[in-house]
Amino acid sequence: MRTATLQVPGAALHHEIHGSGPVLLLLPGGGGDAAVFDGIADVLAERYTVVTLDPRGYSRSRLTTSGPVDQRVDVQSEDAYRLLAHVLPAGEEAYVYGSSSGAIVALDLLARHPERLRMVVADQPPCARLLPDAEEQAFFDRETEGEEVQRPGDDEFWARLRYAVVSCQAGLLEEQPVEGVSRFHRLTHENLDAVRAGLAPRARLSVWRDLSCDIDAVLGAFPVDGLIEGVWQDEEGRIHSAVVDEEEFPELAARISRSGAAALLPMYADERVPLFTAVMPDGDGVVRARWRTEPTPSDRNWAFLKTRALRRGQVVTGTITHIADFCVTFVDIGGFTAMINIPELSWHPIGHPSEVVSVGQEITAEILDVDPVRERVSLSLKALQEDPRRP
Repeated sequence: MRTATLQVPGAALHHEIHGSGPVLLLLPGGGGDAAVFDGIADVLAERYTVVTLDPRGYSRSRLTTSGPVDQRVDVQSEDAYRLLAHVLPAGEEAYVYGSSSGAIVALDLLARHPERLRMVVADQPPCARLLPDAEEQAFFDRETEGEEVQRPGDDEFWARLRYAVVSCQAGLLEEQPVEGVSRFHRLTHENLDAVRAGLAPRARLSVWRDLSCDIDAVLGAFPVDGLIEGVWQDEEGRIHSAVVDEEEFPELAARISRSGAAALLPMYADERVPLFTAVMPDGDGVVRARWRTEPTPSDRNWAFLKTRALRRGQVVTGTITHIADFCVTFVDIGGFTAMINIPELSWHPIGHPSEVVSVGQEITAEILDVDPVRERVSLSLKALQEDPRRP
């Protein structure tokens, strides 16, 4: 047996090689390392070059970046691909066996790099949500702790997304059918319905700003070091993504320089914050998947509006938090920022909100409108005051 370490973006992969013959890569399940195959590797080594590894961040495969990083299937499958490229003779194909979560990695590897694989054996991959009888397999779902309300990818969500796309606030949708696997879709007003129809049930959706056509600006935004994810659109309109560290920045930069539009997304958990998120429901409209994710500010706004059931004409109390230069007054009504336009502050003509209210002041106002698509609540102070024009 031979042991070695392969440097890949963000990690140093410990791997072991047994025997000789066609290459057979063995991928362990969650929490496992190369040692789980010790009993069978020597037997298989009589016919194969058996390659085993410790997945990044486990056992002897140390991470080479600082800060917490989410474990992602696509990153682990790229690790496997780089390891195969390192050990495979030119022109040869490999056999791959994966168990449990290692089977998901094997399937992702097959989807991304079929040209280097001769056969893949996926042993019991935990992908129940992709089965035809997914609803009967609901006991595999992730359950969240606490009382966070999870936004469904329903008609209201898609109306919100359409508004964000049309108003140029968003343009990129990340679909995660299973943990760690991402597919990106570039959105336009015309293709929203088609994209929605092609999404996997129970997938997590993350909405990002659109790819930038200013390629020089994207190239100038590369950090000095660390992990990043590059997303770019090629000349044929296909969306690609890759997770790299500083050693592969030049290769990623070369790909982006040949693209029509691109973006760089952070990889560290505390920096990777999309505009808003949702989870696709099953065919019957019920959301059964539960993803352990941190809600975005927009997700919290949606949850507030959903759980408080605010309505037009309702009286609320709040605290003024900000008076904008464009004369809109913002009010915290218990975890949500509502707004008062200047004509709704007083029956008397005023030149600036500060003539009537001040930051930190507690007020009572009436709800004029609740707009869940724009996530806005409009208030009126004067609606609770007597109209001086009435006789």
